[in-house]
Amino acid sequence: MKILLVGFTTLARMPYANLYLDALTNTGNEVHLLYWNRDGKSDPLHVTAVHSYHEFRLPQEDQVARITKIPGFLRYRHYVKCLVKEHDFDLLVVMHTIPALILWDLLRWRFSGRYILDFRDLTFEHFPPYRTAIGAIANRATAVFVSSAAFRA
Repeated sequence: MKILLVGFTTLARMPYANLYLDALTNTGNEVHLLYWNRDGKSDPLHVTAVHSYHEFRLPQEDQVARITKIPGFLRYRHYVKCLVKEHDFDLLVVMHTIPALILWDLLRWRFSGRYILDFRDLTFEHFPPYRTAIGAIANRATAVFVSSAAFRA
């Protein structure tokens, strides 16, 4: 099976990725890992079992206004969609609710029932439209994992 782990930050900030990588690579799958290099520094974390790393390199500061992040999010979305088209993955593992929302149409139409959603931490779930959209995304997922104790509560 050809699987893409969709990360939204650097590998160092995806501590739960190793859980997926260990489980998926030990079963003979071809696992690809996408991460967003926002600070332009090289990421020292690499797992030898990963078939291919896909780095989306675009500077994006965390502390800027949300509205200024939209163009970067749209470029990230385009990169992911091109990557999916190029490699024809069987399963996606989406490592946060923000990329899940950005990729909502891809998940709904092309990967319905063929993706895993991982909640790492709370973002905009207090905002009712966001919460509703994430609920709809979660309902179409093969599995939903909650890695955040705060979100479980």
